[in-house]
Amino acid sequence: MIDLTTLLLRVSGKAGLRIGRVSNTLSYRRSHVLKDLRVNVVLDVGANQGQYSRELRRSGYSGRVVSFEPLSAPFLELQRYVAGSSNHKCSQMALGNSDGTASIYVSENTFSSSLLPIRGESVKACPSSVCVGVETIQLRRLDSVRSDILQPSDRVHLKLDTQGTEADVLLGARETLDQVVTIELEMSLAPLYENQLLMPQMFEMLRELGFRCVWIERAFTDPVSGHALQVDGLFLRREADKNAS
Repeated sequence: MIDLTTLLLRVSGKAGLRIGRVSNTLSYRRSHVLKDLRVNVVLDVGANQGQYSRELRRSGYSGRVVSFEPLSAPFLELQRYVAGSSNHKCSQMALGNSDGTASIYVSENTFSSSLLPIRGESVKACPSSVCVGVETIQLRRLDSVRSDILQPSDRVHLKLDTQGTEADVLLGARETLDQVVTIELEMSLAPLYENQLLMPQMFEMLRELGFRCVWIERAFTDPVSGHALQVDGLFLRREADKNAS
């Protein structure tokens, strides 16, 4: 007689699905790390309509969130989502390594939009990532807005999903990183945007900044080849690592 677990595994396998433990997910590991390291502020960089912060709340995080989204249409939805919340603020801007204005390439799906031109590899794997326009946006360094959003005692989780410009955000956050105990970011295994740094370079950059990778999860896969194109990584400041379970 086949038990229920075996049956589910067989059925999911035939359907191309995979069943795993909840504890083997980025969401689960993140929620425990934020609690263990007493994180009280999450900086959600590249927030789109607030999908990431919604996941944070579902996993039990109740601290402050500051979201950054440069595009007008997603930002309107983000504003509606945070309206009336005392511990969630949002700003319409992109973060990078300079202060001023910039042009962003707007994708049809909006969440693939980037300050970098989108390459054919991305459009081939995800047709809705195709560029449909260009928008002029505000660009700021995180260090430039730090005093407006953080207190000196804050312990920060920095989430980056900026479609290829994550390195620029880190370069513009040298001072802010002193308060950052965890970083979560998207890293590409293949060049999806012009001149972006790929996963090995991002690993080395974060190592030099004093962070160690403790979790990786597949994020974006080519639907034809099945090859992983992007992964999400969770990094801890080395001296904080021993305090996280």
